[in-house]
Amino acid sequence: MQESKKALPVGAPYIHSRINVRLVKQLKQTGDVLDFHINSINHRSE
Repeated sequence: MQESKKALPVGAPYIHSRINVRLVKQLKQTGDVLDFHINSINHRSE
């Protein structure tokens, strides 16, 4: 993981942060969906 970071060119941090923003958004959406499913499962089991 650390090796690949050192090998990145100068412009990479900018691109990297763009990708990270997109990943974070996707992860948040996935988390919201998972929360929704978990909540509905919890309600069903009560």
